[in-house]
Amino acid sequence: MKRVISLWLPRFATDRLQQQQTQTRNRRQTEAQTPHRSRANSPDEGPSEIPVATVTAVHGGQRIAAANDAARSQGISPGMALADARALYPSLGVRQMAPEDDLETLKRLSRAAMRYTPWVAIDPLGDKAGNGFGSLGGDAGLWLDVSGCAHLFGGEAALLADLTGRFENHGFHARAAMAPMPGAAWALARFGEIGASIVAPGDVREALAPLPVAALRIAGRAAEALQRVGLRRIDDLLQMPRGPLARRFGREVLERLDQALGKTDEPISPRRIIPLIHARRVFAEPIGRNEDIEAATNGLLNHIAGELETTGQGVRRMDLTLYRVDNSTQQVRIGTARPVRDAAHIARLFRDKMEDFDAGFGVEVIALAATETASLAQHQGEFPDNSTRNLSFM
Repeated sequence: MKRVISLWLPRFATDRLQQQQTQTRNRRQTEAQTPHRSRANSPDEGPSEIPVATVTAVHGGQRIAAANDAARSQGISPGMALADARALYPSLGVRQMAPEDDLETLKRLSRAAMRYTPWVAIDPLGDKAGNGFGSLGGDAGLWLDVSGCAHLFGGEAALLADLTGRFENHGFHARAAMAPMPGAAWALARFGEIGASIVAPGDVREALAPLPVAALRIAGRAAEALQRVGLRRIDDLLQMPRGPLARRFGREVLERLDQALGKTDEPISPRRIIPLIHARRVFAEPIGRNEDIEAATNGLLNHIAGELETTGQGVRRMDLTLYRVDNSTQQVRIGTARPVRDAAHIARLFRDKMEDFDAGFGVEVIALAATETASLAQHQGEFPDNSTRNLSFM
């Protein structure tokens, strides 16, 4: 059963600025402190309460592009002229909109989100203006296809809670929804009830019905036309005959509706090519010793051995990715001139590259992927028969 998560970061641009300021402050404090760790360099500091906004040049003047919650509480909102915003709050913190920096940060966060699934994509629809990444509002989003992954994290509710909690703990406001199709997940993440929403395949229509038509990602003239005639909820569209609806408001309305309901497929490309053979292990408690990491890696190799044996393949390149508590990742890549299935040889290659590995606050997830394979005789070196009964794999 397909399960897709839409993760929405509604204050992404201003959250990024605050995280950057926090990191700078922590670094300065750490340099001035004894080596003992303190609250100052903990990774779970939240967003600032100081009113902050980003600005961009629009129609010959400076306008607010994004505003954090503290600024919005003062009546400041995206699209407002900077002069008007400063009239409301003279000491407003202002930064120039930086879509390139936003995109780089989102790419980093997308890599961190791969702890849940190798299938992660950046949601380009945060760009409502269609001018490249970055838009008035300063939000951003990610897609995660977690089909078959939820059991690794204790179920769907636990996975969603861990995902949003991790982003919140690292200073990013986050909302998420899980549904059988991307369109429904996107709608519920942004317009559903506060928190995390989980929708079963048979409940999609009922869950979408009370949401505004904006949840269908309908833009431009079609959205304005729907508003003018009083069609404000998705349920209003569901009650109309399809033919007149398309003729009056355009094919986009029906296409978006069908995508949300799962009647039409909506392909979304992940940021990276998904390897055909991969496995991962999630730890109940973070690990940090190299010998524990090595043992877990060997267990994953046992699982991949069966896949390689079944397909008659050997590995030429393999990536080991370690997801740490602080939301950072470390990847170790090994390569061979010829395809191999000898576990001892592959394990030695990884061991040689991990001598100076720093686990930081600990490793929570280890993922192993055969990213390049080739045909190999069935009886080439076998993997050792270590038990993997206690491991869970995708």
